[in-house]
Amino acid sequence: MVVPIVFQSSDNEKVMNKAKEVVSILNKSGIRVHLDDRLNYTPGWKFNHWEVKGVPLRIEIGLKDIEKEEVKLVRRFDGVK
Repeated sequence: MVVPIVFQSSDNEKVMNKAKEVVSILNKSGIRVHLDDRLNYTPGWKFNHWEVKGVPLRIEIGLKDIEKEEVKLVRRFDGVK
């Protein structure tokens, strides 16, 4: 699950483009992945939603992560980031 972290509309396009790029790379590698690009929910709501559904790994991408050229991975079963 890829969850873009967006709070301001000015950051949406940059973060969404990077999230789509990550999803594309993972799909080409044969990894099944989904992008939660819904803007009407907060990132925290999305985290909980997918955790309850049993998604084992969450990839978080925010504006600061893009600037650092990194992403944050979170495992569901122990919460390690």
